[in-house]
Amino acid sequence: MLLRTKQVAKYIPEDIKEIAAILGDNENDCYIVGGGIRDLLIAKHPKEFDLATDASPETVQNLFEKTIPTGIKYGTVTIIYNEAQYQITTFRTEGKYSDGRHPDQVEFTKDIKRDLARRDFTINAIAYNAVNFEMVDEFNGLEDLKNGIIRAVGDPRKRLEEDGLRAFRGIRFAAQLNFKIEEQTEAAIVEFIKDWPNLASKERIHDELIKILNTEQPSLGLNYLNFPNIDQYDKQVRLAALIKDKPELIDLIQEKKEKRWVERLLKYDLNLKKALLQVTDLKVDGIDLMELGLRGENIGQMQEKLLDIIVERKSLNKKDKLIEIAKNIMAGKELELPGVDKEIMLPKGEVEIV
Repeated sequence: MLLRTKQVAKYIPEDIKEIAAILGDNENDCYIVGGGIRDLLIAKHPKEFDLATDASPETVQNLFEKTIPTGIKYGTVTIIYNEAQYQITTFRTEGKYSDGRHPDQVEFTKDIKRDLARRDFTINAIAYNAVNFEMVDEFNGLEDLKNGIIRAVGDPRKRLEEDGLRAFRGIRFAAQLNFKIEEQTEAAIVEFIKDWPNLASKERIHDELIKILNTEQPSLGLNYLNFPNIDQYDKQVRLAALIKDKPELIDLIQEKKEKRWVERLLKYDLNLKKALLQVTDLKVDGIDLMELGLRGENIGQMQEKLLDIIVERKSLNKKDKLIEIAKNIMAGKELELPGVDKEIMLPKGEVEIV
């Protein structure tokens, strides 16, 4: 059930109402657009509010004391208001997307309807005027939102050609919202998603994939990629479960911390009791290991070795036992621990002891 237009106003943050009032006093409009108004209408708490205005970027900068020219070329300015940040973008139309992400040229406009025409899906092409509290729904996004439909604005193929990531966004919205994808839009997505590794940068694909994995039923999106059903796994281990079946996905992971986490999960074959242990669960800390003479990166290495041990035998996670084990590892002694890999030791010649 959708919120009525009159109901929306009471859920708008005061900061946004005040920003809109400042623009309104200057005879400019201020609309809540995209995911912010979409989520409000279906009674979800928006993570952020994107704003759109007929005011030029220069006018926005002049009206507000603190601003950041975030994407001034594309009309986007970040307003810092009451120590919070709000992105506001001047209404615009767009030219071709030669790089598959950014328009080659933009033209500012005073018409909110022309601005909405450039957006990806109808449910994201709804605008709510935070000055006079009127709704603009040129592409019947409210009806699609009510009926649970993902539909491209205009020609689906053209929309996806503009930005390859939109195919991923479409299947992500299907999973997040438990919506159906409209037939023509679905056909275009199926065509484009076949070449998913080349649709966008690794970082952007990674971010969309993580959002899909964090939904209640990721299979609603992953099915389009012919990825395995991993709905049964806890959200914390779904990425590792996916990579186990699709090892090529490891290339999407850029952060070392996340990569180590996935590698650990794979090593222990997704056993949740083992997988969910962290270095912070150890009963010894960095100071304890420094007192043994370890320094620098060897402290982290030792913590990883000790974690490998308690993953296999949690009963050993006691300070005195871990210190004794650490001493033996430092001395290069063979570990006589049933069920624990005897090859656990720090690299020879790389231990810094003072």
